[in-house]
Amino acid sequence: MPVPANSTYVSSTVSGGTVAATVGQSGGRITLDAPGTIAAGASFTLPAVTVKVTAAAAGTITSTLAGTSFDDPGLTFTASVDSGTILGAVDVPVKCYPGTAPTLTTTTVTAGNPGWEPRR
Repeated sequence: MPVPANSTYVSSTVSGGTVAATVGQSGGRITLDAPGTIAAGASFTLPAVTVKVTAAAAGTITSTLAGTSFDDPGLTFTASVDSGTILGAVDVPVKCYPGTAPTLTTTTVTAGNPGWEPRR
């Protein structure tokens, strides 16, 4: 997820889900990493991600999914595929991105909010 415009990243946490995952921030993106193996056909739920940002100014802060192309993916994973040959399983990297980045949240920040003050 890109760090929303009009904000500065502060922190992020994960909770819930059926797979272990970590969250971090690098290069203007908030990333969720779920290492390990998920069996073929298994159902799983990624954890919820809570992100704390500081508003740069009054206005709107909108969170979206990242990714605009295969060179700039929003989701990457590796699939282990049975090749049906003597090679056995082959690891295949997969990259995906949304056709249009869906809005996840929208928050309106006004100067009258308690605790808000413009960045100096």
